Amino acid sequence: MPEQMILKIADINHDGRPEIIAAPQSTEAGKLAWYAAGKDNGHFWIEHTIKSNVTRMHGLAVGDFNNDGHLDIHTSIRHDHPGKEANVSIWLSNGKTEPGFKEQILATSGSHFSKTGDVDHDFDLDIFGANWSGPVNHRQTFFCGGIKCQCCQESIENLKSILRL
Repeated sequence: MPEQMILKIADINHDGRPEIIAAPQSTEAGKLAWYAAGKDNGHFWIEHTIKSNVTRMHGLAVGDFNNDGHLDIHTSIRHDHPGKEANVSIWLSNGKTEPGFKEQILATSGSHFSKTGDVDHDFDLDIFGANWSGPVNHRQTFFCGGIKCQCCQESIENLKSILRL
């Protein structure tokens, strides 16, 4: 496992116990995976790999992004990932007790520490990010109101007017 990891904790398999969602944050390759607590002392954590051989995941969040009642996972890979993918994605849960996840790519511009929240107060999750260098080094919105959005180049005031805040 890489030295630098980004972690979230949530009950993604609906068993009433928290799971750990982990991804590599450094340049070392690792995996996007979730870990379920074992049922007895002989099995401490059970790994469920979502995607192997990933690096530089700087955004990780858990929430119900498509409002189906199941927790999904958001990831964003750093934008300065030379020659590699820099996807901003939502991994949609299939809702099973051992959930599988299907990647929905929202953008390929990458994002440095994207964040989530209901910014426009419409009871769904929005994803925002920013890059600090490169061709896409501005504030971005990737997911608003359950719809894939275009990256916004407007200032934060213009973004607020677009979202009617």
